[in-house]
Amino acid sequence: MMTMLAQSAWAAPSSADLKKDQSKKQGQLDDLNKQKNAVDSDLSSYIAQIEKVEADQKKVAAQLEQAKADVADQYEDMSNRIVYMYEEGSVTMLNVLLESQSMGDFLNKAYYISTISDYDREMLAELKETSDQIAKDEARLKEQRKELEKLKEERLAKQEALADEIAKASAELAAAKEAVAKASAAEKAEAEKKLKEAQAKVDQVAETKPAKNSSSGGGSSAPSSGGNSGGSGSWNGQRLTPSAGTIMGPSGKETYYNLDMSGVVRIMRGIGNNDPYWVRGDGVKMLGDYVMVAAHLGLRPRGSHILTSLGMGVVCDTGGFANNNPTQLDIATNW
Repeated sequence: MMTMLAQSAWAAPSSADLKKDQSKKQGQLDDLNKQKNAVDSDLSSYIAQIEKVEADQKKVAAQLEQAKADVADQYEDMSNRIVYMYEEGSVTMLNVLLESQSMGDFLNKAYYISTISDYDREMLAELKETSDQIAKDEARLKEQRKELEKLKEERLAKQEALADEIAKASAELAAAKEAVAKASAAEKAEAEKKLKEAQAKVDQVAETKPAKNSSSGGGSSAPSSGGNSGGSGSWNGQRLTPSAGTIMGPSGKETYYNLDMSGVVRIMRGIGNNDPYWVRGDGVKMLGDYVMVAAHLGLRPRGSHILTSLGMGVVCDTGGFANNNPTQLDIATNW
């Protein structure tokens, strides 16, 4: 029993509520797409940096191999000269002395041999320093590439996760759009049903309403003397008042508004309605014997009659309220 009561009390969400939910889901999807674009941009940047580091690594590797070869060659040349000069040192120096033309010539040749040895040592040290620097560059590039690869993998994982979230959000948005379409269709059908029911009441009242005395000379343009003209006696429910500003009348929700009606009257004149505009004793604005009403013109065309809690009404106007509640009536008053 409690379950049945709960089900009967539950009301399906309106199309307006569903549109808010749809808008929220659209915002979520847009945010996910922005995140994905940022991740895609980061990923492209990291891949480009990795490619550059790879090229630099190949270049540095070649330089390191060449430096190692240069060091080896220089070391070999120096070793050969050292072996020649020092393992055969006494003979060589004696030969240099004997072959010298003078003491000055001998000193010059001895200095030359010493200079060659110094040059070999300096060159070897310089080549080793270059080789060490290239090795450091190689290690730095290796570490840089390692970090970039890590960032790349993180972005790939984020990209995959976002793709799943976007697919889910897209499905939810599609479902929300479908729900809005179904709710809008259901509301339209319900509004048309209520309109038919209200029109049936109007027709019933029109059939039972006594004909006007033709001798009055006023025709439809002369307002009735009654303070609640327009056939309101057919409605025994709650009436719209200044204190009860929103009620459920015979044809749906009712509210009231107070605006200058001169423009509305001109429009009614333009469609052939020449009934006099006047304000009833209770403050209701009238056109002939009919209460002036604003309604959804797609469901209730201008000039059509509709039963209200304040009497029979004539549709003269519309408003923004009609977009959210097509069956709502806004009654013109001086309240």
